[in-house]
Amino acid sequence: MIPTIDTAPVNFKRGYSSCFLGQLHYREHGEGEPVLCLHQAPQSSGMFDTVLPMLGEHFRAICMDTIGYGMSDLPGRLVEPEEYARTIVEFLDDLGLTDPISVIGVHTGAYFATQLAAQYPERVKKFVLSGPVLLHPDEGVVPMRAPATIAEEDGSHLTRLWQLRWKNVSPVNNLKAFEKLYVAALTAGENAQASYYAASKLDTLKQLRFDVTVPGFIVWGDKDLSAPGIMKCLHFLEGKVPDYRIEGGTLDTIEEFPEEWTEACVRFLKEG
Repeated sequence: MIPTIDTAPVNFKRGYSSCFLGQLHYREHGEGEPVLCLHQAPQSSGMFDTVLPMLGEHFRAICMDTIGYGMSDLPGRLVEPEEYARTIVEFLDDLGLTDPISVIGVHTGAYFATQLAAQYPERVKKFVLSGPVLLHPDEGVVPMRAPATIAEEDGSHLTRLWQLRWKNVSPVNNLKAFEKLYVAALTAGENAQASYYAASKLDTLKQLRFDVTVPGFIVWGDKDLSAPGIMKCLHFLEGKVPDYRIEGGTLDTIEEFPEEWTEACVRFLKEG
């Protein structure tokens, strides 16, 4: 029996840009003011597919595959935090987007969105951090990393990764989205942790407090793996970086609560 398709698919525009480390794949949807979306590791720009149609109702939403992930080139070496920011600026330059742009970064993408705002403040209009890792100054702990997946003859790596992701995002309400993110994590394979080298050198809370001058906003799920750190650190950002909490939001908040997440982001990006 052939399964029915509930809704017609949205065919996003796709393309390649370039930077000093190679080609960068992206997808986009919508028209008007551009907004750049940065995914978490070990995902790709495909993690925004659920919300891209909604973002595209308000913006020209551009989702870039971070260098080394998705359909972007592998850099062939570890990349420094400043270099990730440079790849983003060169990506935007290649697309002719030289004016300040709003940026949305999710988890690992939040690290690089913050680095971009600190390193190139003249290129960032506003930024949204979704589920950022915030380390308390007195009790900072290296956050858990997405696992690298190495193929095994009996295929046990397939179920092991599935079960680990399920545990980290349970309860799962959108099985199709979960499966898509699982496949992306599986595809990253041994390169899944590549961006954590740079992320481990960054202190997003410190940057938000002392280095970033452009307006920022935090969206977070209270069941996310990053939630405990966010709850401990928000008081450091009172009066500077507002936040919005999504009840029940997990590691996959975007897929589980797409309307609420999009509404929060759009409201901040359009205000003032």
